[in-house]
Amino acid sequence: MERLPYIDLLLQELKADAPETLASLGTHIHLGYWAHPALADGSFENFAAAAERLAWMVCEAGSARDGQRILDVGCGIGGTVESLNKRLSGVDLCGVNIDTRQLEVAKETVVARSGNKVQFVAGDACPSPTGLLMLSRRSSAVSTFQAVGSLCVKPGECFAPAGCCRSRTW
Repeated sequence: MERLPYIDLLLQELKADAPETLASLGTHIHLGYWAHPALADGSFENFAAAAERLAWMVCEAGSARDGQRILDVGCGIGGTVESLNKRLSGVDLCGVNIDTRQLEVAKETVVARSGNKVQFVAGDACPSPTGLLMLSRRSSAVSTFQAVGSLCVKPGECFAPAGCCRSRTW
């Protein structure tokens, strides 16, 4: 696995309990969304709220709802899984990531609410000769979703916030 320098830095900051990092990220390692960019005040709290808002917008675009099995491919440190866990009921959530260091953070911070299931799995989202899920930066979105699609309740309900938002049946 290729190590990304920004992830290394982020994980060092989290391990050191850096208050600014914790305040600005929460459990997300992606950017945020401001409906009105002028409201982006540069504060850590404002950035964390924007990151949560972006995660939930993607979840809504994917029609995430109660009772679903939802797979987050490239789950990072579990921010989107945590958001889904907090907002939905009766869900079975699975975060997949190739970086076990990120998954360790996710497992420590995301606790399933009553009635929900949460798990984090180290793996790769591309098909391999052994049938394992494998992630590859060279893979196409279609091959990724085909590989993980069998984990969904019904065709077309595979939801991967780190990927794309459009619904498609394979």
